[in-house]
Amino acid sequence: MAQKNKWQPTDGLNFEQGALDAIKDMTNSLVKAGPGAGKTELLAQKANYLLTTNLCPSPQKILAISFKKDAAVNLAERVSKRVPENKFSQFYSVTFDAFAKGLLDRFLYGLPDVWRPSDDYDMDVSLNRLTQACQENGVYLGNNTARSRAEGQLVESSLNDLSDINFNIWQTMLHEIDMGKSHLTFKMITRLVIFLLENNPNIVDSIRKTYKLVFLDEFQDTTLLQYELFSLCFKETENIITAVGDDRQKIMSWAGAHPNAFFTFKNEFKANQHALYINRRSDVKIQRLLQELNEYAQGDLLRETDILTEEVNSKSIVQVKTFCSSDEESRDIVEMIQRFLIDGKNMDEFCILVKQLPDTYLNQLKQLFNQAGINIRNEAYFQDLLKENITILILNTLKAAIDMSDPDAWITVLKFLHAFSDSKNHFDPKKEEDIITRTKGFLKHIFIELNTVTTIDELFDLFQDIIIFYKIDNIRAQFVEYSNLGYLESLVQDLCDSLYLYFEKTGDWMEAVLYLKGKNCIPIMTIHKSKGLEFDTVFLVGLDDESFWSFKGSPEETTATLFVAISRAKKNFIATFTSNRLGKQCERQLISAYYDVFRQSGVVEFL
Repeated sequence: MAQKNKWQPTDGLNFEQGALDAIKDMTNSLVKAGPGAGKTELLAQKANYLLTTNLCPSPQKILAISFKKDAAVNLAERVSKRVPENKFSQFYSVTFDAFAKGLLDRFLYGLPDVWRPSDDYDMDVSLNRLTQACQENGVYLGNNTARSRAEGQLVESSLNDLSDINFNIWQTMLHEIDMGKSHLTFKMITRLVIFLLENNPNIVDSIRKTYKLVFLDEFQDTTLLQYELFSLCFKETENIITAVGDDRQKIMSWAGAHPNAFFTFKNEFKANQHALYINRRSDVKIQRLLQELNEYAQGDLLRETDILTEEVNSKSIVQVKTFCSSDEESRDIVEMIQRFLIDGKNMDEFCILVKQLPDTYLNQLKQLFNQAGINIRNEAYFQDLLKENITILILNTLKAAIDMSDPDAWITVLKFLHAFSDSKNHFDPKKEEDIITRTKGFLKHIFIELNTVTTIDELFDLFQDIIIFYKIDNIRAQFVEYSNLGYLESLVQDLCDSLYLYFEKTGDWMEAVLYLKGKNCIPIMTIHKSKGLEFDTVFLVGLDDESFWSFKGSPEETTATLFVAISRAKKNFIATFTSNRLGKQCERQLISAYYDVFRQSGVVEFL
């Protein structure tokens, strides 16, 4: 066990003083951190500090809650590299949605009959069932905006204070829409869990005792509903909360983000505040551009650092390119990527960002990309699925079966087995040998069976064999978001469909796995979907009034969206404008201030 006063960051990493203060702060704390400042690394090092010094003694755990699946998985992966293996089981990283769903599935029968969903309830991710329930109660939803608004209205009040129409819609979703089978959205689940906890203080007490320490990642995106749930669990308690975020990247108000999350948390939880300033990710040109945009937005998070001197000497590319047509724009992007590839860059170092409607831009770009032999896809269809623990488990099992010399896949398989083992907190050489021998035999079986698969149904059956090997009870115990078997089965089916589609294209199972995971494929995604990610080279396609129309009504959040886009780039950032996109004239008068910011930065080349 390490001593608190002698603890040092792992792997020889150095931190600015503000980060070290935040790591060792044993009171509620708010950490404001700019892009590239190392928010994930800070939380991973804090987990190491708490676990290795026994400030979080077993059986207590650290609960890490993130807004996005990406962030939750990335944090778990980083922590697994920073803490001793026998301590990792004390760290639980999950999204707000998965945290709430796990509580509902575990304590379903703590709800009264009128509010209790069926055991086999389905997730209504598309809001189609909600639309149907509204129609059955005389409310007609014309578009996606209306659907989202209706969902928000359904959950904004306590279940005890619902209007008659919202009560009836709830009851239709819970009991009447599908032969008694319930259909719930994630927001509905959160509202149900709040009701559950309000009426079952013993459950709240159990949560507080289990999770002595709590991390909140990407805190600026926390919704009002999520904040209500979190406060119910941990406000005015002895639990220690560390909230980390960046108010310059606050771009989720459309999804119900708390308008004053930092201020409210700091006051209600009496939190100390820390700040991280040093951008460890981006080239100096990118930093200078972000600095200029921050000053335009009158932000206080970024400040001048030693690296931002008067003379910016860098070979990175920061450009705004203007084109007459979308075809000309597409050709230039393809040619630029081809030059980068010739210079030795890999496909996974690029990303194409758009403000909205990625499929529209994909259709514009894919013909020329295909002709150049470059794969491109809308990452939204795969992003969340690939971050699911069941996906990681199955795909790494397949990779290890196909190539037992693949170290990453083999290590991942063993980590899952250790997490499922009853001896995970101590090393038993005999059990370890038995696990390895049994796993090698199973992987050989999977390899043989995989090469006989000729249909989606056969692949799904193979996935079931993998789940049986790891034991469904182990999977559900380790990952509470899979307590509902119907939800787990739907994820496995989605994975099966996606993988088989790539197998049909490649004819090779390893290639299919790699393509599904995004290898040798350039992602196109919305700026919102890119949060928490980073790439060597980022193309922002469509820096125009039509894409950034929201500037007129929400200039602050729209500017924050642009800030997020630029800060995804480690080295190169290229924004494009075309005066004619797919036959439609484009302007840049509404967002002319952004072009002024780019010019004033002194690092942007206009072509």
